[in-house]
Amino acid sequence: MSSHMFVAPSALAPPLLALGEPDRALDWLEKGLAIHDPHLALLAVHQSYLALHDHPRFQRLLVSLGLADV
Repeated sequence: MSSHMFVAPSALAPPLLALGEPDRALDWLEKGLAIHDPHLALLAVHQSYLALHDHPRFQRLLVSLGLADV
C-alpha cells in the first residue's frame, strides 16, 4: 500500500506489537519521529502502546516529543 500512498510509520507499530515485535515497532516509531509523524502526538496516551511504557527507547521517544520529562 505504501507504494501508492503515504503510510505513517506510526501505523505500522501497533501490528508489530501485537505480533510480539516491540523492537521493530520502536524502529517504526523512531522513523516517525524523524519525519515528524503527527500521529505521535498521542503516543503517551494511546492504548496500543501500553506494553512499551517501561521500555527505555519508548521513554526516549516521549522525551524527544516533549511528552515526558527527563
